[in-house]
Amino acid sequence: MNKIKIIAIIISIFLLAGATGCQTSTTKNTGTSESYTGTEGLSLRFIDGMPPQNVWKDTDFEVGVDVQNKGLVGVKDGSVCFGSFSEKVFSKADGCQTLGELNGRLDFPEGEIKSYTWDGYKLIQSYKEDSNYPISAKVCYKGETRANPIVCIKSMSYNTKSVCEGGEINIANANNGQGAPVAVTSVYEDIIKKGDGVDLRFTIKVSNVGGGEIFDADKLKENCNIDRLDKNKIKISAALTGYEELSCGKEGIISFGVDGSEGTILCKTTQTILIGEGESYPLPLNIKLNYGYLSSISSEFTIKKDVEAE
Repeated sequence: MNKIKIIAIIISIFLLAGATGCQTSTTKNTGTSESYTGTEGLSLRFIDGMPPQNVWKDTDFEVGVDVQNKGLVGVKDGSVCFGSFSEKVFSKADGCQTLGELNGRLDFPEGEIKSYTWDGYKLIQSYKEDSNYPISAKVCYKGETRANPIVCIKSMSYNTKSVCEGGEINIANANNGQGAPVAVTSVYEDIIKKGDGVDLRFTIKVSNVGGGEIFDADKLKENCNIDRLDKNKIKISAALTGYEELSCGKEGIISFGVDGSEGTILCKTTQTILIGEGESYPLPLNIKLNYGYLSSISSEFTIKKDVEAE
C-alpha cells in the first residue's frame, strides 16, 4: 500500500471518530454520540379514544394507531395493521395501511410520528353483559443498522511494535444499541499471515435488541403475516475502507437461533492485504445489516351490554 492511500485512510478514521464515535453520519443530526444509541425502531401506540374505552351497539367508532420512528435512519417500506375484529361482531373486519416514509432521528427530532386511522366501525352483535374485547396492532418494515468498528491491519513479523492489535474489537454503543432494533454486539478479528501481506477473518455477532421479530426483508408482506421459514434471517454486508467487499458466510445471510435472539457469521477478506515489514494501522470496518422487523402491541376495550338484549 502506498503512503498516499495510508494517509487517506488515517484521515477518514479521524473524521469518522470525530463525527460519530465509530458510527457513520452523513445526515443532518448535529447531536452528540448519544444520538447514535438506542435499541428501538418503529414503536406503536393506540390513539386515545380510538377505539373508545366503551363501545355500545350501533354506535360508530374509529381505530387509530400512532407510529413513531425512534430509530436512527428513515423507514419507507412497510405496513401498519390492527387485528382481532370479527365481522360477526363488528360491521367490518380489521385492516392494514401502507406505512409510507417515516424519518428517523438523524433527520427528525426524536423521530417522526404519523397517525393511521380506520373509520366506519360499529358493534353489530348484542351482549347481555359487559365484556372486555382484545385489540392488537402491528407494524412490519424493512430496517437497517450500520456499525463501523475500528479494526487492525498489521504485519505479522516478530518483535514488531504495533499501534493496534487484532482479537476482540470494541464496538461503539454495543451495550446501548446502534439506533436500531438489531445491533452488532461483538466482532473478533483474526489476522493471518499470507506471503507479503495478511488475510483477515472477522467473527461478527448480531443480536435482536428491540423486542420484536426479525424476518427476511425480501419476504415483507402487506398484511404483516410472516411465514415461519422466513423468520430470523438478516443480510449482512461488510467492507474495509478502501478495499473490496468482504465475503460473509453463505450469501451474507445470518440465521438466528430458534429464540431469535442472536446470530453469528464469519466474514473474510477476498484479497490479500499487502503491508510492509513492521507496519500497522487501524482501519474502519463498515458493517451494514438489512432485515425485516415486526413489532406489535395489544390492548382491550369494553363492549357494553345491550339493554334491549336483557
